[in-house]
Amino acid sequence: MRTFTACLFTMMLLLALGCRGHQGPPGPVGEQGVAVTGAQGEPGRAGESGSRGDDGPMGETGPQGPAGILGPQGQQGEVGPAGAEGKRGQAGPEGLYGDVGATGPTGAQGESGTDGQDGAVGPMGSRGPEGAAGLHGNDGSDGAGGVDGEDGEPGPQGEAGQIGSRGATGPRGYSGSDGSRGSTGPRGAQGPQGVPGPQGSAGGVAVEYQTASDGPNTTNTKTLSVTCPAGKVAIAGGAQLVAAIPANTKGLSLVSSYPASLTTWTVVGASPSDVWSWTMTAYAVCVAQ
Repeated sequence: MRTFTACLFTMMLLLALGCRGHQGPPGPVGEQGVAVTGAQGEPGRAGESGSRGDDGPMGETGPQGPAGILGPQGQQGEVGPAGAEGKRGQAGPEGLYGDVGATGPTGAQGESGTDGQDGAVGPMGSRGPEGAAGLHGNDGSDGAGGVDGEDGEPGPQGEAGQIGSRGATGPRGYSGSDGSRGSTGPRGAQGPQGVPGPQGSAGGVAVEYQTASDGPNTTNTKTLSVTCPAGKVAIAGGAQLVAAIPANTKGLSLVSSYPASLTTWTVVGASPSDVWSWTMTAYAVCVAQ
């Protein structure tokens, strides 16, 4: 019976092992438990005192402690016998100068000494280096206008100009109305030949003006030439110089005015400053040849 039971148990065990399946996944982590601290136990009994150990080596000397409080001064002792005179010490350093004393009375004036001989003249020193040029000063303000000079004497009469070409014949005048016919008078004797009359005046001359301008600008010297048109010649010319500031006009000057050729007139003007703005206009008088 026991053998049967043992065999039956063994078979059931083998059957259970043979039917075991795969291991399942791990389950979720459980909540953390609350830590509980137990009550402290009573202290144990103190152990018995041990025997005295051996003395350790002497330690290093500690730092010096602070000075103690100064005690009260003792009573003065009796005066001892005088000692032998010591050797004379070395002289001490010179003392400071005292304050200057009050000024004494002025002494009598001594006799004047003879003048010494003049010393020889020393050699002339070498010429020093030339200094740097100074800065250019600002232009001074314009001076007041000078008084107009007296009129000069009239110049000599110029040479006679060329005779102009004969002018065109003027239009014929209107014919007068016929007067009434008078009665025929007796025939008179023939008179002497009359004196020839004066020569009539030349016909009018056609005059034309030509101009040229330069400015306004600050050019110091200006030169302009004016040429007459074809068929005409230049018989005279001139120029007008005008500054942008009227007061500066008096400082401008006409350097020259001359016929450069039979048909061209040239003028040259100048300004004393390179900062004045001014204009020059040239003129030529042209007539037919």
